[in-house]
Amino acid sequence: MRKAVRILFIIINALLVIALLMSSVAGWIAPSKCVWFSLMSYGFFPLVCVNALCALLWLFFKRWEFLISLAAIVIRCGMIPLFIQIGGTAEPPASETRSKAEELKVMTYNVHGFHGKTEEYGEEAENAARFVEAVRQTEPDVICAQEVLDGKKYSVSDSLKALGYKYQYSARTDGRGRPYGASIFSRCKIEYVHTIDKSGRKIYADIVKDELKVRVVCVHMSSYSLGSEEKEVLHDIRHNDIDTAKTRKLFSKVKHNVLNHEKEWKDDLSEVVAEAPGALVVAGDFNDTPASHLYYKISKKLKDSYVDEGSGFGITYNGAFPKYRIDYIFYSKELETLAYKRMVSDFSDHNGVVAVLMRSEK
Repeated sequence: MRKAVRILFIIINALLVIALLMSSVAGWIAPSKCVWFSLMSYGFFPLVCVNALCALLWLFFKRWEFLISLAAIVIRCGMIPLFIQIGGTAEPPASETRSKAEELKVMTYNVHGFHGKTEEYGEEAENAARFVEAVRQTEPDVICAQEVLDGKKYSVSDSLKALGYKYQYSARTDGRGRPYGASIFSRCKIEYVHTIDKSGRKIYADIVKDELKVRVVCVHMSSYSLGSEEKEVLHDIRHNDIDTAKTRKLFSKVKHNVLNHEKEWKDDLSEVVAEAPGALVVAGDFNDTPASHLYYKISKKLKDSYVDEGSGFGITYNGAFPKYRIDYIFYSKELETLAYKRMVSDFSDHNGVVAVLMRSEK
C-alpha cells in the first residue's frame, strides 16, 4: 500500500512539474501558434508555490524525490523575480549631486471609471475625489490614466488642472470636451501628442522637464470585460463548484483576449517602441501577467521598473479575476529607476503604480 501511494504521489508530482514548465514558456511561443501555453502562463506562480510544497514534503520524509520539483523550480527560477521582489525602494535615495528637477515621477492608474473596486455605482464623485487626493499626496510629474470618466458632480480634469496638471491629452473626450478613456495629465510641458490606435486606448505625448525629454506612452490593452456571469464562474471555481459549460465559455473569452494582445503588440506598440526618438516610457494597464507572451515581447525591448526597484508581490489587479501584476511602467535604456511604489486603494479595481526615473548615468 505504501509503495502504491508513493508511486501515485510521484506521478502527481511529475504532472505538476510538467505543468510548471509548460506555464513558463508562453513568452517564446506566440498565442497564434499555440494559445494553450499562454493560458497556462496564468498558473506559473501558483505552480511554483505548489512545487515548492511538494519538494518540502519529500524532504520532510527524507526522500530523494524532492529533486523532481526542485529541479523544475531551479530551471525557471529566473522568472520568479517578475512576481516577487525583495529590497526595492519606494522613495529615491538622497543625493547631493542630483536635484528633483532631474527626476521624472510617473504614475499609471486604471481608475475603472471611478466605479470602485466592485462596481459601486453612485459613488463616482467620491471615488474621483479620492483619486485626486492620492495624486496630490504623491505629486507625480506625469499621470497615465485609463478608464477616465469625468462626472457631472466632480470633474477630475478640472481638479487636476487646479493641482498644476495643465497639460492634458486624450484621444477621446466626453460631451463637454473633457478627457475620456486613456488620458495623459502632465505638469511638464507637452510638445507633441499622438493617438496610436483607432480605439484611442493607446496614446503618447512628448514630455519635456528641464533638459529631459521623454516620450510617454499610455497603454490600455484590450480588457477581458468580465460580466456578472464570468465573475460568478470565477467565484464558483474558487469554491470547487465548476460548471463545465460556463467555465469553457470563460476560457474562450480569455483565449480571445490573449490573441488580441498579440495583435495589438504587432499592430500598435512594436513600431512605437522600435522608432522612439530617444528616452521612452510605456506605462499602463496591459491586462497580462509577467509570464505572458506580451510581457516577454515588451521586456526584450524595455526595462521593468518593478523588477529594478519594486518590493513584495506587486499585485496591481484586485477585482474579481485572480489577482496579478498587470499594470506596468516600462522604460528605455536612456533612463534608470530610482524608486517604485504600488498605491493600494479601493476606489478602483486596480492599484496604481508610481516610478521615479532619471536620465541614465551609464
